[in-house]
Amino acid sequence: MEKSFDDFVSSLSDEDICNIADINQELADVRNTSAVENLFGNQIAVSSYLISLNLLRYYHEWVNA
Repeated sequence: MEKSFDDFVSSLSDEDICNIADINQELADVRNTSAVENLFGNQIAVSSYLISLNLLRYYHEWVNA
């Protein structure tokens, strides 16, 4: 049986969603530097990237379960 993405999304608990969105430490590391590449717009991009990566990790684990 093929698993659907909708089944994956509905399988996420509130705790899973909090874990996926928990990028505080990684983002703090970016904010704590004074480099130009860490301007606010880039912080948004880093946030999006890290959340997407965490979501993909959960999906990969789910699809292979």
